Amino acid sequence: PASLLSVQGNALLSGNLTSANVTASGTVTVGSGGDAIADIQFGFCNITGAAITASTSVYFDCVAATGVTTSSRIFLTATSSLSPRFDLQAASSSAADTIGVVIYNNNQDGGSTNPGNLSLNFLGIR
Repeated sequence: PASLLSVQGNALLSGNLTSANVTASGTVTVGSGGDAIADIQFGFCNITGAAITASTSVYFDCVAATGVTTSSRIFLTATSSLSPRFDLQAASSSAADTIGVVIYNNNQDGGSTNPGNLSLNFLGIR
């Protein structure tokens, strides 16, 4: 039978904790000096490509970043949809469900200046 453990106030655990699922309402702090985390979002966001002249940078809105808010700290990585001639320079949460991204064309191979439609991985922490 399923059991429920409920603690009001502080609890101290010495040893290991194993659980199939853990849900926290409020914040979670890991370690004695860590910052409290209220929410974690992750997934893909999407950019409709535009021309980026060689050796220049362009700002894009990466949309459909579900759960991202303007107070989220954003970590962004490229997928295989981004050619090596383009570099992700900066990312920040610019609006609800939107990540502002700056992409640089390093002209590595002299190829197309249009990155096309992109899907990027994101991790947002509040």
